[in-house]
Amino acid sequence: MKKLFICLVLFGVCSSSFAFLTQSNWRWRNNNGSETSATWKAAQNAPISYSAVSEVIRLRLEIYNTNSDPTAVEDSLQYSTTPTVASSWKNILADDQTRAFVMAGAGSTVAQNTPTTTQITGNSYVFVPGKVMADSTVAKLITIPSSNRTEFEWAIRGTAQTLPNTTYYFRQWGASANGLPPGVTYPSLTTAIALPITLSNFSLGKEGSKVKLEWSTASEENNDR
Repeated sequence: MKKLFICLVLFGVCSSSFAFLTQSNWRWRNNNGSETSATWKAAQNAPISYSAVSEVIRLRLEIYNTNSDPTAVEDSLQYSTTPTVASSWKNILADDQTRAFVMAGAGSTVAQNTPTTTQITGNSYVFVPGKVMADSTVAKLITIPSSNRTEFEWAIRGTAQTLPNTTYYFRQWGASANGLPPGVTYPSLTTAIALPITLSNFSLGKEGSKVKLEWSTASEENNDR
């Protein structure tokens, strides 16, 4: 009987330790305003097209807690081109140009850790503020009570490694590790067939009887001469 009691206690502890949060509804928005005023790029749960790798975009995510106890958030934003392959997901880092996406950092119009308000039509749970994520790569120091929901907003941008004509999927991962609820998909975007260059300088001048053009690029993808 004593051994059985100990086993039941350990089972309860383990069950609590592996209680995960659920990622649900989502929406893409422009980086043109505050946490409340920025405009939306598409309808809720609708994918977008992404045509300029230097453009900062923001992803709004709903996270909720169906556990019987409060659950602490400690999540990163990840991306993948093959979401069904577990090993394909990669964390979005602060400034790692070897990855397809990075945190927007100073390029965002919203500040790191700005508390979030309800912007998504979500589940019928009590709302608790989340955070805007612009610089930090790990969302933490927020606990979601049982039967409560929150929203996180991630400001990201592409890099020279962002592939053209490719669909990328995103998820918040860590404490948020439950499967997607029925009818909900991973947030996604599809890049343009040919991603344009981003010019950092362009000048025109006269050289004898000819016109001289000079330019430099801040980023480019699949370009030659």
